[in-house]
Amino acid sequence: DDPVLGTSPLRPASLSIAQQNSARQWNKSMMQNGAKPSLKLLVPDELTVEEFNRLKTNLEVGYSGAENTGKVMVLDGGKDAQPVGFSATDMEFNVGVGVNAREIEIVLGVASELLNDNVNKTYASTSEAKKIFAEQTILPLATDLYDKLTHGLCPYYKDVDYIGFDISQIDALKGDRNETINAVANANFLTINEMRELLSYDPVPDGDVILQPMGNIPLSEVTAPVPTIDPDDRS
Repeated sequence: DDPVLGTSPLRPASLSIAQQNSARQWNKSMMQNGAKPSLKLLVPDELTVEEFNRLKTNLEVGYSGAENTGKVMVLDGGKDAQPVGFSATDMEFNVGVGVNAREIEIVLGVASELLNDNVNKTYASTSEAKKIFAEQTILPLATDLYDKLTHGLCPYYKDVDYIGFDISQIDALKGDRNETINAVANANFLTINEMRELLSYDPVPDGDVILQPMGNIPLSEVTAPVPTIDPDDRS
């Protein structure tokens, strides 16, 4: 809703990003614990504050963390440790991460193939995904950016009417370059300079003429009236 910057795409994706970060943090904690479930420690008698803190410190230092994976726990005083199994939610960690990643991809306009997300593939090939990404995400953002630059800067430069970018330099769209050239070359209703402008070339002198396929001569010569000869004129 910002009057200048507008709405960032990260705002609607903020919840998915927060969930993704939390899931990664949860997974990191699991790996630090050797991917083992939590323990439930049973003590026969009530512990004093000093005994509780000492026991907690011993467990954290001696048995938690990736470097302590596989250690045998020794408990005294009738204490018993029981593992707490994973819940169904814990076991679906990868599913949740995949869903969050897909939601972030959609908000940012990035195809799944470009992030190696083969589960949610949408396009037949990576090249097609790059093309759609360039056409539907990059070009609109770039056009909006350069329009704002034109509106804000061109009034201060008399010789500059528009600030733009060269579409032909976008790698994902270069595959269609030959198709564009063929289409422009067959547009017999355009002048030479109009064709060159569409292909991002500078105009040339005497280029404001329309050529016809038959010998590529100026249209004015094709449409010029044919002179008639008076049969009575013997001169």
